Formats: sequence, structure tokens, C-alpha cells
Amino acid sequence: MRNVFRAVLAFIILSAAGVCLYAAEKPLYAGVLTRIHNEWQNTDYVKAYILFEKQGHDWVAMPNGRGDNKHLKELNEKYPESVNWNVLYKGARIASLTGIKPGKIRFYSELGSQVVSSELVKIPFKTEGTADFTSWQGPFTARPLVLVSKQNFDDPEKWKSSDLTTKELEKARDLYHRIVPLLPSCDEQSGDIVSNNSYPADDIDLWKSYRSNDNTVLAGLSVDDSDSGCEITPDEYLNHWFLLKKDNIKYLGLGMVPIDAGDLDGDGRSEWLFASGGEGVDSYILFYDDFKKHARFDIFYN
Repeated sequence: MRNVFRAVLAFIILSAAGVCLYAAEKPLYAGVLTRIHNEWQNTDYVKAYILFEKQGHDWVAMPNGRGDNKHLKELNEKYPESVNWNVLYKGARIASLTGIKPGKIRFYSELGSQVVSSELVKIPFKTEGTADFTSWQGPFTARPLVLVSKQNFDDPEKWKSSDLTTKELEKARDLYHRIVPLLPSCDEQSGDIVSNNSYPADDIDLWKSYRSNDNTVLAGLSVDDSDSGCEITPDEYLNHWFLLKKDNIKYLGLGMVPIDAGDLDGDGRSEWLFASGGEGVDSYILFYDDFKKHARFDIFYN
């Protein structure tokens, strides 16, 4: 009887210890490091942003949005005072830094932003593909880099740039054509749309594509609208992204630019972080769980 009692007591103690260890475990954050040129002040600004937190099995966007100043203060209080980050690039850690919460913020665009305490000259910023990224704040002067608060930076799926096979390109073009069946034609003087016209599938170009070690394909396509006469192309004609896995194809979204892939939560599967933008907003979208789920963080400037 005593042995049974001791076994039960030991189980209770170990379980309680496990709960305490779990409770004391530091949160897992994912973020982004940006270097953007402020044209008004003619200088580059480097900022880290806390974008997402892992909660259970899901990545959840940190508090963001728009509202009054009282609501802004409440949201800002939910952010940690500082985060020690690993800077990632193509499945490897290239630097580490500390992001510190600003003392006081006045705008919703500052939610999640951090002052970088590390020496900036020690951060190996990458300029390849910088022109693909845009921000409401100004032009990027280096490509954004993924941040993670734990030692999770491998890319187990080994995503690499890759061309598509003829069959894969046909499948992606077919779905793109169904999503965007017509292209606008604009008046040369006013710029107004005067008609919407059909177009051949050959006008749909492969913009970027990546392939994993299990032959899953991530493809971004855009349509050649150079003959439309439209100075500004409506959002629905921006690049569209697709996931091709075996014989299936899945639509992911539009107007996104891939930043990088990495196993940010250490579950053996890679997450993908994308950037997006629009009038008065910069956005970051994290795809996870084999692209079954995603989380989105918006930075509003007005």
C-alpha cells in the first residue's frame, strides 16, 4: 500500500513540476527585421517588429489594428519589453540582436515595432531582390529578414528557387485565368477603365517559384498588362500565389512577396513568411501547418 501511495505522490510531484516548467517557458515569437528609407528625412531606419506568437498549435498575430489613443495604449501594454532575436536567412542564423520596446508610442503604425540595440554594422543585411518589396513608409534598402526568439531556424523542407514543369505551369495558369478572366483597358487621357477584355493564357507569366524536397511547389504568377493603357493596375491583377502538391493546386492569395522559409516552431515543418502592402498599410502573412493555416499582421499608417 505504501508503494502505491509513494508512486501516486511521485506522479503528482512530477506533474506539478512539469506544469511549472511549462508555465515558466518563454513565449515563442516570430518577427521581421526591416531597413527602409525615409524619404522625408532622407535616412534609413532599421526596425524589428514582433509579428506573431505561438499559442498551442497555432501562430497568432500580435495585437494590431486601428482605433483611438486609449485603445492604442491597451494594445501596446500586451507587448514584451524586449526580445532576444535570431536573424534568419535561407535556413541559417546569420546574426542575433535584441529588440527593445519603445518607451511611448503615438501611432498604431508603431505597434510591435522595436528599437534595435545591437550594432547595425554587424547585421549582414541582404540586398538581393530588395526591389520586390515595397512599404508605405518608403523603399526598402535591404530585403526584410525573418526573426525568431528561439533556436529554431532550420528549413527542413529545403525550399529552393525552381522552374515549373510544363504541366505545373499549365495548371497554375488555368487557375489564374479563372480567378482573373478579364483584363482592363483604360482611356489614355483620363486613365479610366473603359472595358474589360479576355486575354490568352500565354500572357500569364511566372514571377517567382520555389520547390521543396518533397516536390511541393510554391508559384507566383502575374499577367502582362503593358498593353492595357492603365497607369495603375487594380489590385486584383497583381501577382497571385498557388501551392501545387502532387495533383492538387491551392490558391493562397494575391499581392504578396515571399521573404523566407524556416521551421520557426521546431515541429519539423517549414513556415513561410510573406510581405504585402497597400494604400496606408504594410502586412505580413505567415503560412504554417503545410499551408493549411495562416496568420496576418497589419501595420496601419492612417
